[in-house]
This record gives sequence, C-alpha cells and structure tokens, in this order.
Amino acid sequence: MQAQDWATFERLRRQAQFLLQARRYKETVELALKAIALFPEDPRPYAQVAYALARQKQSEAPEWALKSGVSIELAPRPPLRGPAGAKHAPARHAPLFEILMSFKGNL
Repeated sequence: MQAQDWATFERLRRQAQFLLQARRYKETVELALKAIALFPEDPRPYAQVAYALARQKQSEAPEWALKSGVSIELAPRPPLRGPAGAKHAPARHAPLFEILMSFKGNL
C-alpha cells in the first residue's frame, strides 16, 4: 500500500506543479493539500501552497513558506557596480520565507 500512496502523492504533486505554472492557484492549493495529507514530511507541496497563496495575495503565504523550509535559487541580477566585463552577479540562495516577505505589498 505504501508504494501506491507514494505514486498517488507524486501524481498530486506533479499536477499541483502544473497548475501552479498555469496560474490556477486555487486548484494548486487543493491538490497540494491532498498530497500533504498523504506524506506530510515532504516539503515540496508546502512550497507549492506558499507560492499559490502568495500569488493570491493571501496573508497565510509566509506561514506556509516557513512550513516548507525550502531554499530556492533566485535568478541572477545585474550588479550595481561590478568588475569590468561582468555580465551579472552570481545567483544566490534565499529561504522561501525571505522571498515572500520581500514581496510584501507587491503581490
């Protein structure tokens, strides 16, 4: 039964990821919560919920980001002052919570 539960979890998580990319945030949350019910120790559905709630400008988004505990990579940004010939600053990692808090009021 464990293998079947894992397959169901992966299916729900992948569907939630697809819906998140399609900007169907309410459905993303629904599927991610079903995945969390199956395997609450996996942080990926928590991050999906956090992103979906943030895009909906819901105040619960930072709480879900904390639950996920996931770090994500930010896209490189051009430096304000860098060495001659430098194209961009190196990518940095930041906790999802910090990213969501930086959007405060801009979502």
